[in-house]
Amino acid sequence: MVRLLWAALALLVCGCQTPSGFVSSGNFSAPATANAVSGFETDAERILRVGNRVMQAAEAHCANAKPDPAPIDRGSCRFPIAIADSSAAFASSNTERVRVSTGFVRFVMSDAELAFVIAHETGHILRNHSVSVSSERRQEQELEADRIGVVLLARAGYDPRAAASLLQRMTNSGLFAQSDPSHPALAYRTRVLRDAMNRTEPAAVE
Repeated sequence: MVRLLWAALALLVCGCQTPSGFVSSGNFSAPATANAVSGFETDAERILRVGNRVMQAAEAHCANAKPDPAPIDRGSCRFPIAIADSSAAFASSNTERVRVSTGFVRFVMSDAELAFVIAHETGHILRNHSVSVSSERRQEQELEADRIGVVLLARAGYDPRAAASLLQRMTNSGLFAQSDPSHPALAYRTRVLRDAMNRTEPAAVE
């Protein structure tokens, strides 16, 4: 209950929002039943459960972070997760919180894929990414958030291969933007992640 209230309050947080590589033009229907009585999680409960594991991983990441490529100057690396009740699949972040739509829960195929969405947005916050930079730098930021997302995914105990799998399905679906000049193409992001994971262990992708 406290975490649900936290998430609701986080919707009111103001700040510069980081445009996300996770914005769909499609809508995803809710499951027929999902409530505490039936024993199934609601979409919001699933986001918070998975998000909690990611935030625990983020705290561990901060505790062991190296000074390069960018220092993390924060008192805490556990950020509120705001839930958008929308059938569209999207996620975003600002300087203080991550926001995920319930529609994204209906697009992902596993908890690991959902965790990557949250971990990617958390990566933007951890690296203090900003929209007030050139398009080229924003593309670099997006790839950096992908790399950190894979690290957090592994730290949280999820299969890091889910990151590339999700990006590939996003590409194939045709529902996610492919031509935003501030974001690398999804197919390119998929290829970069797979190449990085083929060269090294996820924990070393930092």
